[in-house]
Amino acid sequence: EKITYHHGPIHSKLGLRNALSAALETYHFIDNVVVIPPLPEPDRLLGLEMEAFENVLMKTVRGAVQALRVFSPELIAERTDPENAIDRSRQTGTFTFVLSL
Repeated sequence: EKITYHHGPIHSKLGLRNALSAALETYHFIDNVVVIPPLPEPDRLLGLEMEAFENVLMKTVRGAVQALRVFSPELIAERTDPENAIDRSRQTGTFTFVLSL
């Protein structure tokens, strides 16, 4: 129902902590995390240099791992198991990572 969009560097711990703080200040909890790395410069598949590809890919992977490390403690701390299945949320505490190439 409520979504917060935070535009900032996701490959740094500081940028991710800023996103976490902004969400907690606004909503006081976090349900789901979607990490979308910045899009690389346009390139042609046939002219793609493997070294440049690997650099972009590794930056994306580092951002994903860093996001897991920063947001996981907050999601784990908030997770409560309801006594009955009716009160369970359909999807809480999930991470979604988008691979941008």
